Amino acid sequence: MRTAILAAGPEAVRRREEETVVQFRARRFHPDYLFESEGSTAGGRALEAQSFDGDLLGAALRLVRPPVPEFTAFGGMMVDRDDIGHLLGIAKRFCLS
Repeated sequence: MRTAILAAGPEAVRRREEETVVQFRARRFHPDYLFESEGSTAGGRALEAQSFDGDLLGAALRLVRPPVPEFTAFGGMMVDRDDIGHLLGIAKRFCLS
């Protein structure tokens, strides 16, 4: 099953990008989950959907699950890995220590 998934993966991503508004990007510094395994890498294999206007999905938007709570801020605003550093720096920029 693993071999079949790995073989079909590139075609699945290509079709998703060609047939929908969803586009992906590789996360350069996101390590493999099993980083201690032989052949693992420190980055470049994890894919992330790029931001897009959900209204472009039309009626299918109702099929999208809510974001994982660990990836939200301020009660539900979705953030991606690029946003995290900026959000963590807010306290330093706006606090009057």
